[in-house]
Amino acid sequence: MPIPKPTLVPTSELIVHDIKDLKEKLFKSGVAVLKLPISQEDRNTALDKTKFYRTANCIFKEEFQIKEPTLEEKLNPKLIVNKAPDSSQGWIHQYATPIHHLVQQNKVFRDAMRLVNDTEDLKFMQNRLRYSRKYALSPKTLHFDGYPFKENNGKIIWDDKPLIASIIGLTGIRRFCWWDVSGKDLNPLHNYWKKKEKAFTLIEPDYMNQHYPGCRRMVDVDCSQHIHIIVFLENIPHEIASSPCLSLYMSPIKDFDNTKIVKKPTTAQPIEYKNLTIHETNLLGICYEMGGAEWPSHKKLYQSYHNRAYAHYLPRTNKYFSFNTTNGKLSHQMKLINSGYINHKSTHYRKELRKKCIILPDIAFHYDTPPFVLDILMLPHIILKDYGFIL
Repeated sequence: MPIPKPTLVPTSELIVHDIKDLKEKLFKSGVAVLKLPISQEDRNTALDKTKFYRTANCIFKEEFQIKEPTLEEKLNPKLIVNKAPDSSQGWIHQYATPIHHLVQQNKVFRDAMRLVNDTEDLKFMQNRLRYSRKYALSPKTLHFDGYPFKENNGKIIWDDKPLIASIIGLTGIRRFCWWDVSGKDLNPLHNYWKKKEKAFTLIEPDYMNQHYPGCRRMVDVDCSQHIHIIVFLENIPHEIASSPCLSLYMSPIKDFDNTKIVKKPTTAQPIEYKNLTIHETNLLGICYEMGGAEWPSHKKLYQSYHNRAYAHYLPRTNKYFSFNTTNGKLSHQMKLINSGYINHKSTHYRKELRKKCIILPDIAFHYDTPPFVLDILMLPHIILKDYGFIL
């Protein structure tokens, strides 16, 4: 049975003009929209400086280099055409870029994140960019996150401290699709979740339509002139929705993970991450505009390309990132990229790191660790603190 199309909710019904009203709107509707006071000039300058395929082009041989999109294409993502890893999904494996840090430093963004997360101490780990070229809905991706329910006097209600996420629409039209079940009986949702009680729950659209008919919603936020944040409760059922836009995923984390050790990196994770904590892999990765060992969702992060695509990409891969197994079979092993020029091992650079009290894992200074791509000494203090370089 076809799932009915979602009802289009005007952005005006979800947008918040005074940040003090953000939390009320968020908990009432499950979704809220906030415009960031960032000028087009500043946005465009940061986007122009942001490389989409720096890491991919280091991995690939010269004849398989991916053309960087122009500023015009970044502003109009439907114009982007390439054959990069994960391009079918629109993921861009670049982290800690100029556009990330432009948003991350913005006072309104930071005030919003403090407010909805009930904290004055913001912490971040790197996350991805994503582009989409066309409008599409994906009901089969319908899901909700966390352990979202609690019981009150025998009645199932939402937990009052749900996970909260934010999507930043940088350019184009950013669509978001969810099911508005406010005021509805939550027992059907709770019963579905109770079968497995996982932190990530895929839910059948037919089941939702049976128990919550007419509740599917979507909003199309115009980000062509101004950057907007879409803040949403992760316990509400929501689905991946595509539209011609460039997006950034950025939400605070509760704590840096200084306990979990990466004992054996996958072939798509830099080998240098071996025996580091998740937090240490994040710090080291940022120095190369790369991710750590995990995404904020705690899923394993693959920095190059997924192992399902090995047959396609291995022949295109530089020798530096490939090797022959004992059986003589060609395989891939990700490493920190070697296209940087920041001599972070120099006496002067290390002295400046100590002056700023910047903490890095010892492997950063190993004799065969490549030069940094990102000059972290140039990062603002607020960004260094956000990432945990400075405690």
